[in-house]
Amino acid sequence: MESIHSGHFTNVDSTGKLVAYAGNPKRMIFSLSSIKPLQGLSVIEIGAADHYNLSEKDIALICSSHSGEKQHAQRIKTILKKAEIRLEALKCGMHTPIAKNIYKSLILEGKPLTSVYHNCSGKHAGMLIIAKYLEEPLENIIN
Repeated sequence: MESIHSGHFTNVDSTGKLVAYAGNPKRMIFSLSSIKPLQGLSVIEIGAADHYNLSEKDIALICSSHSGEKQHAQRIKTILKKAEIRLEALKCGMHTPIAKNIYKSLILEGKPLTSVYHNCSGKHAGMLIIAKYLEEPLENIIN
């Protein structure tokens, strides 16, 4: 046996009525980054990925966290450019890249720390892609 996983799950209907569960259905959890693939799936399902010609690498970054390396930051810029979304629309905030060598090089090169280095910027770019595709005002997106 490779591994055993335990957890809790619930299944509810459209009204929120509990239909099925395993474990404790009232347990409060914080999913954080574990649901990024489900959020990213929306980009594909609504047709935005095809419409904006997103690549498998683009989708992979939308569905994951990243360490802020140069290829990640560039890919975020590429994703937004494909949908003609300005970088300033990305409002996920900033934090130092998980890849400390990247942070050090940004400092040494005098380059600004921007939201593209945020480890969740891919998911946030995906949310902007969805909004743009659905013709929703991007300034209303708290991403």
